[in-house]
Amino acid sequence: MTTETKEKEKKPDFDPGDVSDIYDKLSNHSVALRAFGALLGSSNLNDFADAAYGEGYKHEASNMRWGLSQIIELYLSHQERILSEHLDEYHKTDTALIKQARISISMVEQRAFVSREVTANKLRSTISDLDIVINRNGDLQETALQLKGVCLKYVQQLTEKGKTGA
Repeated sequence: MTTETKEKEKKPDFDPGDVSDIYDKLSNHSVALRAFGALLGSSNLNDFADAAYGEGYKHEASNMRWGLSQIIELYLSHQERILSEHLDEYHKTDTALIKQARISISMVEQRAFVSREVTANKLRSTISDLDIVINRNGDLQETALQLKGVCLKYVQQLTEKGKTGA
C-alpha cells in the first residue's frame, strides 16, 4: 500500500468535544419532544378509538394517549442514555482533562475558591488528572506536563503561605 493510499484511507480527526455539542443540540430537541408528549396527553383521540367499545371508547382513547406518550418517553430515555455514555467517555479523554485543568488553573488565578485548603485540593485533583494524560504518552503529554508544573507551583505557594500563617 502506498503512502497516498494510506492518507486517503485515514479518517479525519474526531474532536470528542463534538459529542458535547451534539448532546446540547439533542437536549433542545428533547424539550420539543417532551412538549409534544404533553400535548398528546391532553389531546382528544376519540376519533381513533374503536367504536365497538361503546362508551369504553373514551377509556381506549385515554390508553392511546398514554401509550403514545410512553413511546416518546422511551425514545427520549434511550437517546439520553446513549448521549450520556458518549459524554462520559469524552470527559475521560486527554482533550477534556486538559480543558478542565486549564479551567481549574484559571479559577485558582481568579481566586474563585473559598479557602486555601479547597484550592489546594482542587489543584491536587487536577494534578492527578494531568498524570493520567502524561502516563498515556499521547499528543497532549507536553501540554499536561506544563500545566502540571503550573499546578505544582500554586500548590507550593499555598502550602508555604499556610505554614507561615500568612
